Amino acid sequence: MSDKIYSCYINEISIPGYSMYHNIECKKEHGVVIYVNKDLESSEIEVSNSGPEYVLVKVLLNNGKVLLYVICIEALTVHELMTK
Repeated sequence: MSDKIYSCYINEISIPGYSMYHNIECKKEHGVVIYVNKDLESSEIEVSNSGPEYVLVKVLLNNGKVLLYVICIEALTVHELMTK
């Protein structure tokens, strides 16, 4: 694999009318994203963890209930994927 740096432009993956929560870094080739309608009050929950890639978002619904959304991926090497 080459030392190629992957460029990313967050504005290219944003969606009008939605808040975007992500862990994408421009020097990596992967990451996770959660989109939440801007009509809903939402915020990212920061957790100190050295585990898999994740984004955790709290959404306050109009009826006062709270939803927690989590999206998580496990970054695996090609060898790990082939031997599972």
